[in-house]
Amino acid sequence: MKSDHAVFIGLSGFPYGMAAVQRQKLLAKALIDAGWRVTIVCPRSIHQQGTNVIRVGHREGIRYIYVFKPERIDAFFLRNLQKFFSPLFEFFILIKLKKKYQLTAAIVSNKNSYTQALRYSIISKILNFRLLINLVEIYEGRSGTPFIERINNFFFNRSGLIFFDAFLPISQTIIEYFKPSGKKYHYLPVVVDVDLFKNIQPGNENKKYFLFCGSASYFHSIEFILQSFLKIKDKNCNLTLVTNGTQEQLEKIHKSVNDKNLADRVAFKKNLTEHQLYTLYKSSIGLLLPLFDTIQDKARFPHKLAEYLASGTIVLSNPVGEIINYLNDKETVLYSASGNIQAFADNMQWVIEHESQSVEIGNAGSMVSHKFFHYKSMSTDFSKFILSI
Repeated sequence: MKSDHAVFIGLSGFPYGMAAVQRQKLLAKALIDAGWRVTIVCPRSIHQQGTNVIRVGHREGIRYIYVFKPERIDAFFLRNLQKFFSPLFEFFILIKLKKKYQLTAAIVSNKNSYTQALRYSIISKILNFRLLINLVEIYEGRSGTPFIERINNFFFNRSGLIFFDAFLPISQTIIEYFKPSGKKYHYLPVVVDVDLFKNIQPGNENKKYFLFCGSASYFHSIEFILQSFLKIKDKNCNLTLVTNGTQEQLEKIHKSVNDKNLADRVAFKKNLTEHQLYTLYKSSIGLLLPLFDTIQDKARFPHKLAEYLASGTIVLSNPVGEIINYLNDKETVLYSASGNIQAFADNMQWVIEHESQSVEIGNAGSMVSHKFFHYKSMSTDFSKFILSI
């Protein structure tokens, strides 16, 4: 008897990448834990030359397929030609998967693209499988958003869910925002593999440091951290920024660090293995996650929070959005008023001065991650929901 088969589509980068790819991977592992067969199909070639990824393979028990070779093509014409044919070739791959393994459901992960939603809806009708979308953000009202993206967001936010059988929201804010669509939904919070932290030991660090991990595109968050870091009393403490982004984004961050005369106290890290990253988490005295009183931060539920908590190191954040449903101030997290630089700095100083209490809070936060965010804890209900559609 063949097991149910789920395909993840619309997102490239597996098995590496930031939050979206990691969430995709962990949701795939959740279904595998429930007895499903899973395939991740990556429509675009985005990896650097020499990356240890083949076109068709397995990682962490997950089968993956790249429509073309995984490495990004530098030639402009060939790259855009590939982009043009990718949807057609992806369709052929889905046909083959349907014939070989059957196809119970497909889960779309992308930036809420209206045109992709339409295309995948047509394919789901042709091949007769359930179609779900993973919703992790509300794209609306952001300054600097290109005109074409604003048009896409306008239509998707009002009618994009008509193309799907159900949606998978990461937060209660997203549930309320898209509930008028009338579509079924299954709440899936941030997710982590807590087992990966079991054998991670803190490194032998000479100096105490705080750590932030996130995309360089979140410059507002990084600038907020730098301004807070400037205000702490203990000048012997350092800051580590684990961030990836475009050259322009990274240069903007470096300039801000230099302008504040913090170059000798701020370390930059990127392209780390999971083991290296998690070792940094455990070696840090505090993990930083500033959240702001915006529709974006209320709707999103930062993937890094689950990893931060699982490491057992105390998390410094703000009571905005989904986080308040799981964490209590000075019990499982350290909160400060959103957007208040001095208050955030005061909490950083508190961690420096209260080591034993910080360790206790970090350990309590780890228990929250084990209980609510471990992918195995959500696998059964996730599987049942898809089959109920």
